[in-house]
Amino acid sequence: MKPSQLRKLLSKKADRKRLFYGTILTLAASMTGLACAWSSFDDHSVRFNYERTGRGFYRLPPLPIVVDPKKEKELSTRQVEQFDYDLNDSDTVDGAPQTADSDQRTKWDEVWLQAESAIEKGDLSDAGTLLRKYLDMTSLPTPEYGVGSSQNSYEYRNSANDMLDALTALQQGSSRKAVKAYLEARAEVTNSVLTGEEFDEVLKKAIPDANLSDNWAYLMDAQLTRVKDNTERALEAFQKHGVDFPASEKHEAVLFMIARLTMRQSYSSAAKGCYIEKPTDREEANYRQTDKVAIEPKEKCQDESWHMAIKAFRQQIKKYPHGRYVNDARGWIANLYLNGEETALALAEYYRLLGSTDLGARLEAKKSLQIIGHEYDDETLYKVEELIADDPNASQAYAYHRIYNVAIDHSYQTMNTWCCYGDDKWQQEQDEKKRVADETEIGNHELERVARFATAMMKRYPKSSVSGDFVLRTAEAQLELQNFAEALRLSDKALNMGIQGEMRMEGLWVRGSSEHRLKQLRSARATFKQLIAEFPKAKLTEGARRLLAMTAEDQDDLETALELYIELKYEQDVAYFIDVLLPTDRLAKFIDSSKNISQYNQLLYALGVRYMRDKRWNEARETLRRVGTEKGTDSYLQYDRNATWYFAKEPDYYEDRKNVYIKTSWVIQDLKTIDILEYYENAVENAESDENKAETMYQLASRLFESDDLAFYNPAAWNGIRGGSLSQLPFSDHERLLNETRIIFEHLQAHDPWARSIPIYLEIADRFPQTKTARDALYSAAVAHQRLSERNGPWGVFYQRGLFAGSRMVTYADVKGTYPDYQLPRGTYGWEPSTRTVNSGPGWAPKPTPAPKLTRTQNFERKFKRYFGAAEGWVTPKLLAVTDGYATYVRGWFDALLAAVGILLAGYLILLGFHFRLYLSAAIIRLIYPETPQEILPDSESRLEKVIGDDTP
Repeated sequence: MKPSQLRKLLSKKADRKRLFYGTILTLAASMTGLACAWSSFDDHSVRFNYERTGRGFYRLPPLPIVVDPKKEKELSTRQVEQFDYDLNDSDTVDGAPQTADSDQRTKWDEVWLQAESAIEKGDLSDAGTLLRKYLDMTSLPTPEYGVGSSQNSYEYRNSANDMLDALTALQQGSSRKAVKAYLEARAEVTNSVLTGEEFDEVLKKAIPDANLSDNWAYLMDAQLTRVKDNTERALEAFQKHGVDFPASEKHEAVLFMIARLTMRQSYSSAAKGCYIEKPTDREEANYRQTDKVAIEPKEKCQDESWHMAIKAFRQQIKKYPHGRYVNDARGWIANLYLNGEETALALAEYYRLLGSTDLGARLEAKKSLQIIGHEYDDETLYKVEELIADDPNASQAYAYHRIYNVAIDHSYQTMNTWCCYGDDKWQQEQDEKKRVADETEIGNHELERVARFATAMMKRYPKSSVSGDFVLRTAEAQLELQNFAEALRLSDKALNMGIQGEMRMEGLWVRGSSEHRLKQLRSARATFKQLIAEFPKAKLTEGARRLLAMTAEDQDDLETALELYIELKYEQDVAYFIDVLLPTDRLAKFIDSSKNISQYNQLLYALGVRYMRDKRWNEARETLRRVGTEKGTDSYLQYDRNATWYFAKEPDYYEDRKNVYIKTSWVIQDLKTIDILEYYENAVENAESDENKAETMYQLASRLFESDDLAFYNPAAWNGIRGGSLSQLPFSDHERLLNETRIIFEHLQAHDPWARSIPIYLEIADRFPQTKTARDALYSAAVAHQRLSERNGPWGVFYQRGLFAGSRMVTYADVKGTYPDYQLPRGTYGWEPSTRTVNSGPGWAPKPTPAPKLTRTQNFERKFKRYFGAAEGWVTPKLLAVTDGYATYVRGWFDALLAAVGILLAGYLILLGFHFRLYLSAAIIRLIYPETPQEILPDSESRLEKVIGDDTP
């Protein structure tokens, strides 16, 4: 066995499952109301079952893998993964359980310590009794993921067995003192890991005794196994022990240790390549990455020590066929075959263990099969069937295991509800459909192969109880294949062949399930009653009671079904029946005939709430006043009533449902609700005019609209999980009756105050459409629809499918379409219809303030401005046209004048330039040639010249 592998396998799957459900619950808690949000689906229910729907209820349980020591209940792998056993928070690491229930483990420790104390006092008789008690208490595998310091370990069990062997020396004449010395030494060695020197000190306490010499020798040999890399020396010591003490009571243990130490010397025990761990399912194959280890040749794994170890274990089994270690030896033989790559031989040995009469051996075999995996080809499985064909017990165990631990995991695959999103959603859906179809085909193939094997075994053992057992196995396979008529025929045949014990119980189960599926309800009911009568406390009894209740439902005997659910303690089913499914008058008759049951008070309160929802006020008052109440803890009264989590009828979330009581505050709140609603109903009847009647009806609807959403809630029945539970039923496989979705929808409309207000608002709008109240009523109905459609839980399911509360759906667009001039209030979520306010403030924005009256002067000025403005509007365009004309004319003359001036100025500048040019020419000549005579210089008429004058000397 490899417990570390099991820990690794289960803890990973458990972590993922816990993470998944924890995430879902966290999201649900954050998005929905406290008292109606959560559901707690489990396997102890019909409609609120987390793993069974439809045909799943007919399925026999998978083989267990461990036992819950506190409840003495066998647990399957799935139950271990889902923590279906008691653990304290302190016994978990990273969310995964580490040891069995601490209270139970403490009891084991106490027994061990009591045995040590008895040894110390010399009370060896009591010590023997306590050691046997300890072995009995720790004989079965528990939901333990790691032994650690727990005293439910192989070390302590081996020590207890060794001590009991030593106590037999008393009957052979050994002294109590000598035996006591050995027992104390054995306990000291067990409780701590001793060094060589410390162990030598322990040996010095030994009192020589011929009857105990084999025990001391065994203790010394066992100490050698604790030393690392000392296998060869320990093997030689045990071999010598076997020769020296062939008649010792320790001889079986010695042979077992010789075989184990021989196995340790085999290459296959140390080389990872001699065994590649197979994932237990396809999901695990994707999740867990197997180390890439080179697969060793089979010949290398099957070395000499491998063969010798198998031979040694078989010799031990042959010599001690009913010995203490026979099942351990078979387990190690299977492990050797597995490491030697002889898969079929290994599986055959495990199935022989699975067919053992010893429960502990069966659990260990199932654990080993879980570790090594279930997926093998037909060739391998056909070989396994050949190997176990001569062992009816192993064959029957094989057939059951392959049906209920393998085939059904494939056969009943469904579409993954979290599948398919994003751009390639269509392709994902097609892939998921193909996966489901492939898995179903694999499961059906497995069922058909097992049916063929069981049929062959039935022919192999004709006219015997063994044959009857295989007839039953064939019937079970046919039931899973949905061949219900054939399953019924074969189960009848098996029962008529005289099968006994668990086989008979399973036969009745298959027969009743087949009858139920074939709608033979009267026969099915009789069969399930027979099963319960013959096996009142067996592992299938709960399931049979559940199927009996389902059969009664199908016969419309809801009262019997409710009675069975009460006996089964299926709280959610009971809540569903008394609060939703069972009609009020039928519930009243059932309660009247059930006054002696312990839940009578809770049922009476449920009836009072139902009367209240039906508006049967007097019957509701009378019933509620008969309910026995207790004050309880009204924690909501200690806080602000405006807190978002405040509830008028807050559940107490009982952990112990045996002590459910009705709080006084719940009944007071219900009676007050009745008074208020009845008052407004009477006011509606007495109103005379249409306006008054409309307004009174409006106030009645508004009281419902503004009441707490738990005003009609039954906290004692649902314990805070109504909304989350009911949201799973409509339009799903969980509902069982044809009209069940309609019943749930009607329940919601009677339960939710918003839904109750809508019909009244709509009646106002229909009967009194011209009244001012009708507009506000239609708007309030639209607000109620919006709030219901946005709620999580069952209302969201119905609104998403186009269903709604009341006679018609009303939106804000409908309100504006019906009353175009109606001004919508300032807000919807803060709308308070009774006072027509929003968040306790004005419901509508204020109208504009009217302008003040004008004086005579102001009136004259206003008129003058009006007339002057009109005249100005006529005169101004004319003036602008004339002005534009004159401006154009003047601009033309101005441009001409400007052009003339420019021309004159240009001419003057030209003349001036000409004269200046002549002057410059003379000046330049005189500058270059100062002797030049004046007369030869060019003449100049320059005015500049005349101004300067002739300065020549």
